[in-house]
Amino acid sequence: MARILLTLAFLFGPALALAEPLAGRWSGTYACNALGGAQFTLETEQAGNGIISGTFSFEIGTGGHALKGAYKVMGRGGADGFRLQPRDWIERPPGVEALALSGRTRDGGAVIEGEMEGCALNDRFLGASAEGMAVRLEDANSEPVPPTMGPPAGRWKGEVICRGQRKTTLSHPIEAVILTDGDRVAADARVHVANQQGGVPAEQRTILGGQSAEGRLELAGLGSLSPGGPRFQINGLSLAVDGQSLSGPVNMRGCDKVSLTYAGPAAVPPLPDSMTGSWVGTAEQQNGAIAMHFELRNGQAGGFGELRLGAPAHLPVERRSKLHLVLAPVGELNGWQLMLPLGQRAFEISQDDVRRHSSGPVGPFAKAGAYLVSETPAGGLELVALIRSGDFAVAASLMPGTPPGPKTSVLVLQRSEGGLADAVVAGETPPVIFPEPLGGTLAAARSREAQCAVLQEWITPYSEGKDMRGTVIANLQRELAEAFTDAKFEPVFGLPFALLSDEERRALARFIREDCEQGQGMADVGFAGAQVIGHQRGYREMVKRLTDVAESSRWAEAALDEAQALSSTAASLARIEQLKAGARDRARELSARQIAGLDAGLALRARQIRTDILRADIDRDLPGLSAGSREDGALDQLFRLAGRIADEDVLPDARQELHDRIAPPALKISDEYVTALMAEVDTLPASLQGLADARRIGAALGPVVEAVHEHFGADLRPRIQPLFLRRSMIESDPAVLEAFRKLLADAPSGRGAKEAVRAAAAQYLDEAAMQRLPEYDAVYKAALEHAEWRAIIITDNSRNPGGDEPRAEDIARFALDRVREVNATISQIEDDCLQGVAAIGNSPARGIECLTMPAVWTGQKGFASELVSVTKISCSPDAGGFRCYFQQEIQFFGPGGARMNLEDFIGTFGERAARLEVQEALFIPGNEGWQVLWGDLR
Repeated sequence: MARILLTLAFLFGPALALAEPLAGRWSGTYACNALGGAQFTLETEQAGNGIISGTFSFEIGTGGHALKGAYKVMGRGGADGFRLQPRDWIERPPGVEALALSGRTRDGGAVIEGEMEGCALNDRFLGASAEGMAVRLEDANSEPVPPTMGPPAGRWKGEVICRGQRKTTLSHPIEAVILTDGDRVAADARVHVANQQGGVPAEQRTILGGQSAEGRLELAGLGSLSPGGPRFQINGLSLAVDGQSLSGPVNMRGCDKVSLTYAGPAAVPPLPDSMTGSWVGTAEQQNGAIAMHFELRNGQAGGFGELRLGAPAHLPVERRSKLHLVLAPVGELNGWQLMLPLGQRAFEISQDDVRRHSSGPVGPFAKAGAYLVSETPAGGLELVALIRSGDFAVAASLMPGTPPGPKTSVLVLQRSEGGLADAVVAGETPPVIFPEPLGGTLAAARSREAQCAVLQEWITPYSEGKDMRGTVIANLQRELAEAFTDAKFEPVFGLPFALLSDEERRALARFIREDCEQGQGMADVGFAGAQVIGHQRGYREMVKRLTDVAESSRWAEAALDEAQALSSTAASLARIEQLKAGARDRARELSARQIAGLDAGLALRARQIRTDILRADIDRDLPGLSAGSREDGALDQLFRLAGRIADEDVLPDARQELHDRIAPPALKISDEYVTALMAEVDTLPASLQGLADARRIGAALGPVVEAVHEHFGADLRPRIQPLFLRRSMIESDPAVLEAFRKLLADAPSGRGAKEAVRAAAAQYLDEAAMQRLPEYDAVYKAALEHAEWRAIIITDNSRNPGGDEPRAEDIARFALDRVREVNATISQIEDDCLQGVAAIGNSPARGIECLTMPAVWTGQKGFASELVSVTKISCSPDAGGFRCYFQQEIQFFGPGGARMNLEDFIGTFGERAARLEVQEALFIPGNEGWQVLWGDLR
């Protein structure tokens, strides 16, 4: 299992006594093996017995894939640091183990740092206290303090004693200006080397640096500002007790000793007034830019400066290595102010020893032996750090404003004024100075943090809600394309995206990667920098895409303009559908936001047009409809308009307004119609005619009552209740029932007899009434059965029939009974099959049978067979009865009476009964008539 947090490296350690309490809240990052950049928060408190307890909370990863957890820690600490062991999980994500921390505090408790115990590689953690850092930040931005200039600071004169020819003693005059800040020392020494042949002495000017301790100076020659000639190195100087003389050995060809005498206080020259103040800038390095904040002042003892450095500049303040260098001028050199670094005042964050700055991210500045400073005609400040010996040789002839050599870097700073000054004081980083013509709001932002904020604001409308890690790169490029159009890109960057040079793209990509993505976690800005701006292929593809996007964007705008100009006609609705199809065809060239806006705009315009069309129809028809009636179709037309208002996609605000316009005339006509029909109810006679009239009135009122309730919410059922009462009285009259029976009995016979019965009954009662009135239903069913019998064509073709053999009518009765059994079976199977497993269970046979039923695949019941004709052929005695031969014709009908050919769907009986071939059956006489054996008699 990968170790991502804290391993129980060891449960017991040496007892440690705390030098000072470890209590507070620190937030930062940690790493363990392959894991890097994980976030943590450590909250601790200390009990009186020296025990440290607290909570370690962490978050690994970002977004929806982040792992979060927390557990309790406990430990002890001392002057050398602290160790915290995991004690109990509070929230444990899967796959995560607990590890121990071993670390230390520094910077007055503002910072904790250390190692993750149990990690083989990359085991560091670093955290800062928000409260402690606020104090440190305030200290870091306070007014600079002049160098101390304590002993042995001053002007010194003397000689370098060397060996001349023939063992004679030869001395070279030396003058030195020694400057100090605490125990740090810098010196500007000039040796006048005598020419033994009597020529003019040569001046050797050397910059030295070192430190003093207990009356002794350790100085090293850092570089010579004089071309050619001998070099000298002072190994160490001893200061006399009275503080008036310095002496010590020197390394110079043929020379052994140097002796200096105090000549007065050091005359530190003032800086030009135009140069004093606050300056800011950045120094770009391979491992990340260095933020520079240069404070230049004139004090009572002369000019001085404090160069405040922080790196890498893209990280938050609490994670930077920071160093403050104290500088003092020693005069001009070729138009430059030559300033020597006297001391290092560390505002320390990421290192525990200031001397380690020589190899850290601000190392080049920490190693500098001198600085050249000059104003520029544009109002800036040039700064050159003399680090290598070759830098000093170049400085002897380097002029301000001239291009430096390939190995000399001239840094340009700008005035820290207004918003920029406030940003620097707040801990922000000076802005990146991009190559011209890059500009826009990006270049104008007051700090790097503000520049990243400008880019975040630029990209967010197009990246918001997108999964920057889990989405295909090509799809993300398409979604972000609108951000790179001239209208969106140029105001931010100062020129169109397609005109960026390779140098400009590299500068932007590096800034985005280091400062915005790594420094501030802006993944969407980082994607734009890595996959579009800084990626050669991504850049070319985006330029090509923008060409298509520009055309499609213009098309989308034109489509919306065209839709707005369309008249309110059906043809315009068809045109909008064409525009929608065009939008779908251009989907790859439009962002989701553009597509959504286009769809919404076209949908709104279509809704407006449909609203206008409907309103125009109402305006045209409503006056005439309001004066109409149910009879002339006005009410039905108003109902259709109400349906259109409810169903069509019209403007929501207009829907209610249009509905309110048609409701009054619709309700008025409905009321008049109901009133007129209900006036007939009281006069309905107790007869079949009265029953027919009641059905007629109910059939006429039913749709109106239902439509009024559906469309307008009005309930007219109480108004027609008298009709139901009168109809019930007529139905319950025995004379009416008897008249109904006689009417159905008088229906014609032959083909169509059943239809005639149904038609006669339907004049008075519908199916629902039949179910409600069992007496009428019994009369109706008996009439149908009688009509079914009367509809059969019966023919006797037998020769010389016996008086006791079955008649043609007997055979027909048997055939009819079989048909009725089949119909009952079909009805039951239909019910079972439509109910499914609940009715048929797991029976495979019934399941197969269901597959043959039309009701299963149509969803409609009512399939039935009908006996059309029976023809007797012959009967002969057999087995105590008669074997009869006959033919039968059966037809099949679906719901509604449509004839069907169903031989393949209703089983064996249907298959055999549908044939016109000769049938046979055995008729055996019994007490209650004939008993019949039919089927496979053999």
